[in-house]
Amino acid sequence: MRFIFGGACVLFFACISLSSEQFAQERRRMEELKRQGLGWCSPTELAKAEVHLEFAEAERKRGQLRRAKGHLQATQRALAQMEVLERSNCRDGPPHHLLAIEGIDSDGDGISDAEDACPRLAGPASNQGCPEEALAN
Repeated sequence: MRFIFGGACVLFFACISLSSEQFAQERRRMEELKRQGLGWCSPTELAKAEVHLEFAEAERKRGQLRRAKGHLQATQRALAQMEVLERSNCRDGPPHHLLAIEGIDSDGDGISDAEDACPRLAGPASNQGCPEEALAN
């Protein structure tokens, strides 16, 4: 009977064991999505992923593996939602009104986004920052 109980315990803990590599992998995944600018598109999902990952790491350190796994799964769900946005039109970057507030030039054409009629497409100042083909349409 002890053997069966001991085997069940080993199987139970093996199912919820968490390696530090799993946490590092999700952190790298999150950082890559942030680097791609998807935090602008999905700030709620990014916040959820960051907080749940912190909670997961804290629970793991306390030995609460079941709770840590739940937080890690919530992190993975939030990151998956961000990856869905990666395939959408949100990949272009932050919304124009946010760019204008920050006063940056996202398309690198030398015209700040606040004054650029096409802030995501590079074009000359003579066309208000829009490329020639954008004005033809």
